Amino acid sequence: MFDPSEMPARLEAFLAQRHPDTGEIAVSDYQPLTGGYSRLMAKFTATIDGEVQHLIARGDPPAGQEFIVTDRDREWALLSALTADGRAPMPRALYYDADGSELGTKAIVLEFVEGGSFQSQVTASEDDRPAQLDTLAKLASEIHAVDLDVLPAEIDRPQDWDAYFDDCVAAWREMDAQHVEAMPVFRHVASWLEQHKPAPAPLTLVHAELQPPNIMVGDDGRLLAVDWEVARIGDPREDLGWFQFMSSVAQPPDIIASDPEGFARRYRELTGLGEDVVNPATIAYFAILPTARVFGLLLENLRALSSGATSSLAAAFTIGFLSAAQAWWVATMAAIEDQI
Repeated sequence: MFDPSEMPARLEAFLAQRHPDTGEIAVSDYQPLTGGYSRLMAKFTATIDGEVQHLIARGDPPAGQEFIVTDRDREWALLSALTADGRAPMPRALYYDADGSELGTKAIVLEFVEGGSFQSQVTASEDDRPAQLDTLAKLASEIHAVDLDVLPAEIDRPQDWDAYFDDCVAAWREMDAQHVEAMPVFRHVASWLEQHKPAPAPLTLVHAELQPPNIMVGDDGRLLAVDWEVARIGDPREDLGWFQFMSSVAQPPDIIASDPEGFARRYRELTGLGEDVVNPATIAYFAILPTARVFGLLLENLRALSSGATSSLAAAFTIGFLSAAQAWWVATMAAIEDQI
């Protein structure tokens, strides 16, 4: 799957099916990409009737080698709807092999973003923190401004904010019930979240994995979000909290921590939400509340690894990640209590 010796010819045939009236199609510079852990990735150049396009192929790994299991049909439905709408800050999704018969695996083809990773930018320079926080706030506000009516039926819609909140808390208890060993911290977190329920916010589209490596910096300086496989409708603070959680635990530096009040204020200016809804304490709260959804996927794959159902050794990193996350959750809960 995504075999470099076969993929140029496969991609040429794939593109020819989608451009039947085109005279010449050539694929060159095919390069598998490393760094992502959930999907196979490669970049290539397609020349279609003399027009050069730089593209990305994103597909499923072989069965049993997935790090987390997500649905390409759902992802394509979302990405194609967002591309048609044109307002979401993301690379355009262009083509889809829906059954894997053409490219060897279900795969989405997107435009390639000329630029670099936001992770590289925030790691390289502390002097630009104010500008970095401003562009991050703008990125999040653009995602959260997407009209929910453009989203496809594949994206579940919570009945209301309370239903969304209850589902997030239930995910913590479900994770506790399904984990192979006793983890009282999951029950503790679930109870704490209920006891410190924040003011609600209007539900929006959320990326749900908004973290530095999933953000590209275009040549014009604009930020674009990639890897939308777990995107959903939820509380917009979920993206702000997840960014801070991942930047603190797995992908430093935590740029929000450099000016939490300033970042919250800028996001409020862009969205019109009140200070009671978006502030450093509520962002930190949402660094905890929704994380059970992603950790549930990680722990599911860890169980599959221990039973022999998968051979993906990447799942083993979950053990250390979970240990670091537990310490961070507990410390963050204490810090929030000091602020309220």
